Amino acid sequence: MKKRHFMATHTWVSDEARDQVIAASSQTTDIEFFAGLKTEKAECLANWLGQSDFFFCHWYATDPDAIFEALEAAGLNDLIVTMPSEMQRYINAETTTGDLLVNPFEDNWSPATMSDAEHSPLTNVSIQTFATEADRALHDERWAGIEKETMARLEANGLVSFKSMKVWNKDSKLLMVHIFEYKSADALKSCMPIWKEMEAIVFPGVAVKTVAYRGVVTDIWHADDT
Repeated sequence: MKKRHFMATHTWVSDEARDQVIAASSQTTDIEFFAGLKTEKAECLANWLGQSDFFFCHWYATDPDAIFEALEAAGLNDLIVTMPSEMQRYINAETTTGDLLVNPFEDNWSPATMSDAEHSPLTNVSIQTFATEADRALHDERWAGIEKETMARLEANGLVSFKSMKVWNKDSKLLMVHIFEYKSADALKSCMPIWKEMEAIVFPGVAVKTVAYRGVVTDIWHADDT
């Protein structure tokens, strides 16, 4: 698949995550930085990082998923929130060609005609695997005691929806999948301290492995679309 240009807006999941990344990269050279963010399908070409909550990277990738895969390989997906946007026009003063400017609004492409996917909130999918049924029961009991209050706080900070499901097509009662949707990357950041408080109450003494995936929706279909 042909690579395209993306501008990615990033933010830290917490101040602790920011400090962890800054400390780990204190002795990293620019050559090492770009080498660590390069895969067959995606590569970071430029980085802008200041003291504000948001920072930016120029990515050359086949699609947004390839960017998330590169960040996952670098161990960054759990530390930053990323929202990549494809840029149909990319020009650079150092590599001018004299060609006419690309019009990103050709072929009826415009904000008014963008698909639902372009406006979708940020989505997080977490998969939990408990060691035993007792671990899962302890988790569920603790969560039930704080769920109502926690969800009210999360809603006030930008959580749009939360779904949990028990996996039935696998031979295990120990697998749970949770799907979260947030209004924006900023909303996710606002909710992270609340989730941290929840984890401190629910997870002590519970043997569980959690894998989380974050991204933006790239395709949506509704029954009433047909």
